Amino acid sequence: MKLAEYVFPGLRSYALGPLAGSIGLRSSEAAHRAGADAELTARVLMAMSIALAAKWSLPFLHASMLDDLTKRQISCAA
Repeated sequence: MKLAEYVFPGLRSYALGPLAGSIGLRSSEAAHRAGADAELTARVLMAMSIALAAKWSLPFLHASMLDDLTKRQISCAA
């Protein structure tokens, strides 16, 4: 949640459906189904990774970097 707030500031909601919709992602199946929610979560995480890599001028953002950001709750000020 905090990572999404940093990457996509100013959204009205950071719940999965509204967050995904605000960045142009749609689920191929009904919401609140395990498979559909897992797929949409993965797609949102990929979008956040791409946005952060671009913001920080990195060729890619390794999953361990995201893990570090969320575990330590470090300041993401660039």
